[in-house]
Amino acid sequence: MLIRKTVIQVSIGIVAALAGIGGRTIALAALPDEEAIDPSPADAQVLPSPTESEQIAQFFPYANIDEQTVMVQGQGVASAAAETAEIELVFVNYDPYYDPYACYYDESGLLPETIDLSRIEPCPAPPEPLSLGRTSLQPAIDALVNGGIVRNDIRLRLPSDPAPDNDFATLYYPNSASLSLTVANPTRQQVQELVTAVENSVANHESLYLQDRYVQYTLSTAGCQALERDAYRDAVANARSRAAVVAEALGVEIGDVPSVADSALSLSGIFGSAAGFFGGTTSYCDAETASGSIFGTSFPSPSYYDSLAPAEVRSQRSIFVTYPVRRSR
Repeated sequence: MLIRKTVIQVSIGIVAALAGIGGRTIALAALPDEEAIDPSPADAQVLPSPTESEQIAQFFPYANIDEQTVMVQGQGVASAAAETAEIELVFVNYDPYYDPYACYYDESGLLPETIDLSRIEPCPAPPEPLSLGRTSLQPAIDALVNGGIVRNDIRLRLPSDPAPDNDFATLYYPNSASLSLTVANPTRQQVQELVTAVENSVANHESLYLQDRYVQYTLSTAGCQALERDAYRDAVANARSRAAVVAEALGVEIGDVPSVADSALSLSGIFGSAAGFFGGTTSYCDAETASGSIFGTSFPSPSYYDSLAPAEVRSQRSIFVTYPVRRSR
């Protein structure tokens, strides 16, 4: 039986990273010579155990062994203006930056060279702070109201309230309190002005500190579904563009009807909220559409506020596309 097979694999990003190769890798198998290969039983060999890189390569869909193909990974990105911004502001009743040796600093704010920290006692500890209550948070509430937020739309969580499941603030900051609100059709400037107003309102308080600021830009389920479709369309166009470049370099032409496999190998899907460290982003819509994760539905963690981030939701999708090819005429 005659077997003729050519598979060109273009792996961009995460597969290369998992294989320990590094950034962007393109692995090309040469086109077959004019003579086809005729393996006989006498030539049969026992294949060695797959290497780590070969095991990782099995993430790619298999091509038809009787057909010459070009396989690429298409990456698609789409974004849409956020319908709402979910804001949470976390407060504590102690100075998170308290320095127990600050009383020894000189006028320049430095510790004199004559003082040995191993031989002195810490400064007197501040008095035990009072538990946070509605009255304590009133300056921050007033700042939000002055910024256009309806007072009844501000949700207050006090240390005495039951903590929600998996709540970041109560987990990392015991006895903290928080203010939560929803802003419809937000703009980056609007969110920035609200956060800045709250920061200024508590700047001079000795028993109220703004510890954390979380902002999550969101879309409705229908909005996420539309965004996901746009991301897939972009991934299809990206795959065809990559396949055309590779085919041109090899002197072949791609066919019109590719085979397509959805890929969960996206940075946001695998690493979730840690994707930012690898160049990707976590999408709010991954949880809404149950897409983008090799482990099923992903749940984005609260996003720490970035004043430079646009008020939008992004979606990333990845697909593997295998094109039949023929030699250029």
